[in-house]
Amino acid sequence: MVSSALITAMVEAVRESSRGIVRDFGEISNLQGSSGGPVGFVSAANKRVERILTGALLKIRPGYGLFSPGQEAIQGSDGSHRWIISPIDGLENMLHGMPFFCTSAALERQETIVAGVVYNPVSGELFAAERGKGAYLNDRRLRVAARFKLAGSLISTVDSAGSANARTQLQKLGFLIQAGASVRSLGCCALSLAYVASSGFDGCVGHGDSVNFWNYAAGSIIVREAGGFVSDNSGKTCSYENGSIVAGNEKIHQQLLSVISRI
Repeated sequence: MVSSALITAMVEAVRESSRGIVRDFGEISNLQGSSGGPVGFVSAANKRVERILTGALLKIRPGYGLFSPGQEAIQGSDGSHRWIISPIDGLENMLHGMPFFCTSAALERQETIVAGVVYNPVSGELFAAERGKGAYLNDRRLRVAARFKLAGSLISTVDSAGSANARTQLQKLGFLIQAGASVRSLGCCALSLAYVASSGFDGCVGHGDSVNFWNYAAGSIIVREAGGFVSDNSGKTCSYENGSIVAGNEKIHQQLLSVISRI
C-alpha cells in the first residue's frame, strides 16, 4: 500500500464509513420478498456511509471542501483542495444482492485528482493510489494489462439504462464484439476502473448518467498510477460536464477511442 500519511488517513476514513455495509448486505436477501423491498434499506445505508465518510475526511483536513452527490457541496476555507466521494457506487447491484459495489474517495488539488481510494467491503479489495507513488491493491503493486489488441481483450462498459442511450450502447457493443473483444457490464464505474488498473479488465468505456465525476475520480488516478490512460470519449481530460470515460493501456485506450469515433 502507498505509505503516506494522506493515503493512510483516507483508507481509515473509507473503512470506517463502510464498516456496517457487510452486515447490511447480508440483510438484503431477507428483504427481497417484503412489500417495500430493500430500496429504503439500501438508501439509508448510502446516507449513513456518506455522513460518516464526510465527517471523517473533514476531520483529516478541516479546511478542505467536499463534494458528494447526496448533499450540498461544502466550500472549505482552502479553495485549492476538495474531497470527492461516492458513498456507494453500484447501488443497484447492492439492491439486487450482487457484491459489486464500493465506497470511493478522491482528493482534488487545483482541479487535478492527486489521490484516490476505492474499497469493496464485501470482497475486502482496497485499491489506492497517490500521484507519483503508484497504485496498489491491498499490498500488491498494480500495473495495467499488457494486451495491445482489442481481439482477445476483456472490456468493461459503464452505461446508463434507458431508451435515450440504447442505440449508442448497441452500436458500441457491436463494434467491440466485431473487433474480437469480450464485453462485461459490471454496473459500478469505480470498480470497473480499479479492475483496469489491476489488469482484470483490459479497458473500460462508458457514458451517460452512470459516468459521473464522483464515480470515476478515485478510479481514474488508480488507473493512471498503474500505467494506464484515462480520458473522455474525445480523448481529452475528463470534465465534470462530459459524462464519458475511456480507460486502458496506451494501445487499448487508443483503439477504444477509435471504436467510439465510429458511433
